[in-house]
Parts: sequence; structure tokens; C-alpha cells
Amino acid sequence: MQDRTPIHLAFISGLSDKKLAQFLKPLQSLPEVGAISLYRKRPFSGDKVHWIALPWWGRLNRNILEIIRLVRLLVRGGESDVMVGCFQRFHGLWAWLAGKIHRKPVIQLVITDVDWNRERPLYNRPMMAASACGVMGQISQQKLQARMNREVRIITLPFQLPERTAEQVLEKRYDLIAVADFAIEKAYPWMLEVLS
Repeated sequence: MQDRTPIHLAFISGLSDKKLAQFLKPLQSLPEVGAISLYRKRPFSGDKVHWIALPWWGRLNRNILEIIRLVRLLVRGGESDVMVGCFQRFHGLWAWLAGKIHRKPVIQLVITDVDWNRERPLYNRPMMAASACGVMGQISQQKLQARMNREVRIITLPFQLPERTAEQVLEKRYDLIAVADFAIEKAYPWMLEVLS
């Protein structure tokens, strides 16, 4: 069997440390992945992760920060083999632009609602033009698959919930507490409707 050179990923994200660790853990464990350049405002360490720092003064304004992130990606993105956009607003768009300019494949991790992206051309075009998409569940997979002519895979986050017996499930009623940004794309009213 022929040895392959490990690939270098450009990972564009604004995820929290906890969520980012969940996405990067499986990527770091793949022998095919040799390095991950992380374009993010805060440092993050990992076995194969190289943080591309953004200047402190860029953090004073979100729009300035995003422009700096894009410039860094355009300047250094040619070193990478694949662009991975963790699809939160501009991050998927930046991955798509860098992929077009550097002629690299783009993987979009669609963690927002597929329909929300579809209604916005700035987000829909990068999502639909991706070489591959990863989604968080079956509903998103079905929505994207219906519109794309290529495979869409579900991302399984690497954590497991402890198994419980049927008696344990029935013995307690739960209160729901959600601490988050109540943005339209997060679809909290829909989530509460489903849970009820």
C-alpha cells in the first residue's frame, strides 16, 4: 500500500472551546490529517492544531475581526490542502472564498439551520457549492440531500450519554434551562415546540 502525505486543513471557526474540541477531536485522531491551521480569535491547543493568531486590536470590533480573519486566510490558506468552514455566518463564506482563490476543496460544517442558510444568498451559495457538507442530524441531512447532487454526512460528536433503564427515565421530570444567544437562526421556539 502506498503511503500518502498527511493533509493540511484550514479550519475557520468561531466556536466556543467546548464545541471546538468536539469538532477537532475526531479530526486530530485521523492519520490522514497531518496539521490543522485554526483561524480563530482565541488560542486553542491540540496535537495537530496550529493557531493562526488574530491581533488583539482586531477583537475590539467584530466586523474588523472578521476582515482580519479573511485576510489571514487568503494570505496563508494556500498552505492548506482543504478549507473547512464551520458554518456560522461569515466562516463558511470565508472558507468558500479562500477555496475559490486557492483552488482548494471546501468542506462546510453546517451547524446552523439549513433553511436559514437557504434564504440568504451569502450563506446559501457557499453551502451549495461545497465539495462536501457535514450536518448535525437527519433533518438537516434530508433537507440538504434533496437539493444537492452529492452525499451529505451526519457529524457525530464524540461524546456519549450514560445509558439508563426505562425506570430511571420515567422517575424524573426535567426542567429545561438554556443559556444561549436567542438569535433567529438558533430556532429556539421550534426547539421548545419539539420538546413539548
